[in-house]
Amino acid sequence: MSRAAPHVHPLASSGRWFNLTAGLTPAPAARLGAMMAYDAKDGYAVLFGGSNTSLFPFTDTWTYKSGAWSQIFPPTSPSARLLGILVYDPVDQYLVLFGGQDVLSSNFDSDTWTFSAGHWTNITSSVGPAGRALSDAAWDPVVQSVVMFGGANSTLILGDTWRFVGGTWTELFPLSPPSARAGSPMAFDVADNYLVLFGGVNGTADFSDTWRFTNGSWTQLFPSVAPSARAAFAMSYDPQLGTVLLFGGGVSNDTLFFGDTWTFRSGGWTQQFPTASPSARQFSQMVWDPADGYLLMTSGATSYPTPTQLVSETWAFVTGPTVAFSAPVGAVDVGQAVSFTASLSGGALPYNVSWSFGDGHVASGGSTTHVFQGPGAVQVNVTLKDRFGQLAAANHTFNISARPAVGLTVSPLTAVVGQNVTLSAAASGGSRPLSISWTLGDGRIESGPGPFTVRYTASGSFAINVTVTDAAGVQVSSQGTVTIQGVASGPAPSAPPPSFLTYGLVIGALVVVAAVAFLVGRRRRPPNAPTAGPAGTASPPPAAPPLTPPGGSG
Repeated sequence: MSRAAPHVHPLASSGRWFNLTAGLTPAPAARLGAMMAYDAKDGYAVLFGGSNTSLFPFTDTWTYKSGAWSQIFPPTSPSARLLGILVYDPVDQYLVLFGGQDVLSSNFDSDTWTFSAGHWTNITSSVGPAGRALSDAAWDPVVQSVVMFGGANSTLILGDTWRFVGGTWTELFPLSPPSARAGSPMAFDVADNYLVLFGGVNGTADFSDTWRFTNGSWTQLFPSVAPSARAAFAMSYDPQLGTVLLFGGGVSNDTLFFGDTWTFRSGGWTQQFPTASPSARQFSQMVWDPADGYLLMTSGATSYPTPTQLVSETWAFVTGPTVAFSAPVGAVDVGQAVSFTASLSGGALPYNVSWSFGDGHVASGGSTTHVFQGPGAVQVNVTLKDRFGQLAAANHTFNISARPAVGLTVSPLTAVVGQNVTLSAAASGGSRPLSISWTLGDGRIESGPGPFTVRYTASGSFAINVTVTDAAGVQVSSQGTVTIQGVASGPAPSAPPPSFLTYGLVIGALVVVAAVAFLVGRRRRPPNAPTAGPAGTASPPPAAPPLTPPGGSG
């Protein structure tokens, strides 16, 4: 059955922030500088570390799944730290943690850990980046590796570029990289197929420049509009919006915190103005949570360092939902089971999907089947409601047709071999156009309503079938039978006895023929012609008379 194009009528299409904090117990304590990433293999977001208001670093591990936080207790964990990197490696299917700072000991860590199936594993080798904090990293599918840039330690602001693949760190030396900096988050822009780096701080100045990393090379971009200079903001790619999303951050002297939302695509920045937003903050973490269908952001500092005010809030940035559905093209027949499937996107899971069919019946779920009981025009509606009550709807009007019917006429019902037989069909109802086909019982087929004539070349009883198929794919048939008899056979019938008139005519004709033959024969015989003698011989000519001497005697 052919399908209609989707019918889309979104009631909401832009993103919104939703505060999830009130419904989340337990949840990570308020903190700044934690590390967070989504573990695609195990199907949850993972948060590790960070520090409290006294800059006491944490070493706890939390997971976020289906809208709920859970603390887990691995037998071994990295040491307490904040401001390291945590990135998912889809090739090796584990999270990679590197670096960070233990503020109490002033150590800048240089160890590398992996996390998988709820366990931390130390894979530090003798070759790797120097210890640092406030570096940033992201998975780059183009070079199939984790890419890390910059950061800071106790003596240096760093501007080096590293890649991590197969458990090994390798330093890259691209031409014209960004200047050394820290606190400049990166995200891979799937729509444009490159890593994006924005902003950061070098210890004295804040940046507002935008860079892309493609195939091992850095290139500065020059968008006409961009966020103001800042560092320590949250940034991640939102596949539903098809953009990189940036929120918040602050300036290096901690006198200004931001609470604005920006998107990046095709080399340009666009500020968004959602109806509600988190308060201004920096040192938050944000990741895309595909299982729940939104960007997940948590924790952060709303003022720092004096006084330090931290939040334990959890926020979701959710795009507006959209819904479409596929259905048969054109009309539908009464009594026909019609399947409807909704195409759902945006919003936050779980979805609630409801249908109304315009005939008083309703259904729920992403897919459903309905049978229309009467003809006429109906409007089918589907409505999507997401977890946060956002709505989207789609509709389409269908013409419900009566089921097709067909009758056939065969004339005559009994015929002889070679005699014309006329066939015709009378079709009604159904979704137009109609297709009509025939089988004649002797291997032949025909098409169309007729009338048309056929001749059978053999005797017997032949089943004739006519089938009507309408545009909705519904078929109905009607049958008939024609009996064909052979040509009659047997002795030839006797002629009637001739009448007296016939005899007279025959005798007269014979007399005429004989007379004509006689006359023709006389006309052709030469004078004195010899008459026929015995069969096979000619008669001799007559003898000459005897000679008599003169005087009478000899």
